[in-house]
Amino acid sequence: MNGQDMMDVPLIAPVRTSRSELVCIRFNGREFIASSLMAGIFLRHVQQLTDDDDAQLIPLLHSGGVDLLFVSADAPLTVSEINSHHSRV
Repeated sequence: MNGQDMMDVPLIAPVRTSRSELVCIRFNGREFIASSLMAGIFLRHVQQLTDDDDAQLIPLLHSGGVDLLFVSADAPLTVSEINSHHSRV
């Protein structure tokens, strides 16, 4: 995905990394480092909200803890892979 705008890429597509690799989720000007598994769970929730034209708080487990992010169809969101030498989530 390499930093592409998530509105241009189907969110239901799996994050193309192994389950233990890290990804960077950029959301509303913030960056979150998460495992690809956690990012996939988060993105499935985002996809469901987008499909339903809804907005909700969605939890994201990341390297800094857990955040509740208010997600709507117009919220800026990108996901990119991170080199494997970063510390694990």
